[in-house]
Amino acid sequence: MECEDYLKTQQSYLDLFTQNLKNSGKVKSVKLIPDLLISNNLSFTNIREAAIRTQSDIVVVYSISSDIYSKYKMFSKTDIKAFATTQLIIMDVKTGLIPFTTIVTKDVQSKKKENELNDSEAINRTKNEAVLSTINEIGEQMNDFLKSN
Repeated sequence: MECEDYLKTQQSYLDLFTQNLKNSGKVKSVKLIPDLLISNNLSFTNIREAAIRTQSDIVVVYSISSDIYSKYKMFSKTDIKAFATTQLIIMDVKTGLIPFTTIVTKDVQSKKKENELNDSEAINRTKNEAVLSTINEIGEQMNDFLKSN
């Protein structure tokens, strides 16, 4: 995946998380913590300190991992299966308590489409669909949690 495509994909994930938080009705604003405020030795203490500096009440931390499995066929299009796992926590900045956690794993199966020039485009599309599926599920879970508190 090209650098530009990678950055656009990562931004789309962040935008979807942000939109899900805003849709909850409980979140007044969403601030993004720049990498400059967090040291290279990532820890909950560092994240919490950065959240305090940005005067945030809660901090949302997520991690996304994904992988592709392909089944090559001699005379037909290759089956592409993508798995994605997204983990998310919500931490109360004042207390350091974590009132919400979730892990969602989804898979998507697809084939190369006619308009895709190569297998790489199909693989990236399928992997992206799997990740977006996990983020949508987590968005629903977060909204349910925020509405109930």
